[in-house]
Amino acid sequence: QIPCEHLLVASNHVIFCHQTNIALYSFDGQVQRRWSMDAPICYVKMNGGPENREAILVGLSNGMAYKVTPHSFTSCVCL
Repeated sequence: QIPCEHLLVASNHVIFCHQTNIALYSFDGQVQRRWSMDAPICYVKMNGGPENREAILVGLSNGMAYKVTPHSFTSCVCL
């Protein structure tokens, strides 16, 4: 069982968000990557893109916004 408050489905992954954590799983159930944010996650949106190159917009309860790119394992501050 995976704790989840927000669930996103990408072309090759499933993304679970719970409190301050984001977990990227492949369709066969393997954890590919995890991110830990500074504050609880209150908003997530898949920003589309080519297959396996999607971006995720993440809004936190402290007002910060991040763009997370699973294919390059990075995140950057938007606001």
